[in-house]
Amino acid sequence: MLLSTASFAQSEKHEVTVSNSLSLPLDMLYFKCKITDTGAEIKWRTAIESNVKEFIIEYSNDAINWGKFMTVPALNENRVSDYKLYTLSNYQYYRISSVNFNGRPILHNIINCDNKDLTNSESIVNVYNVNGSLMLENTVKSSIYSLLSPGVYIFKDVETKVTKIIQIQ
Repeated sequence: MLLSTASFAQSEKHEVTVSNSLSLPLDMLYFKCKITDTGAEIKWRTAIESNVKEFIIEYSNDAINWGKFMTVPALNENRVSDYKLYTLSNYQYYRISSVNFNGRPILHNIINCDNKDLTNSESIVNVYNVNGSLMLENTVKSSIYSLLSPGVYIFKDVETKVTKIIQIQ
């Protein structure tokens, strides 16, 4: 069961594109997740919303395969707007996209809502790019950093199945 401080409606699955454009119709201040006794609290804040139809929240346990969580109508106000959702389910990752009135989704953030970590530098991991394509397989974690170009990657521990999103600079 899902509860929200804003009204929401379910819609069909959307394909999301990532944009590095500087002229977004929205200023996303933050997107956060906190584990609660009954599931998870997801919240985000925007400073400016212009021509934004809705927000799409998706979930994943591996940061590769995503499912539709819900759609939340945008307030479209030129002031700070706060959104908060509650879920009884506790997925490890959530991501948020905004959809303009022209129907084009823009991915803003991916967050980890789990306290698990890949702390052992000698762990054997598989590394995926943000599109979910396998880049390195069964590699010792400590040797990976010199093999990858700057960017965002998904590390999955082969033994524990713990998944983390890592940014290499």
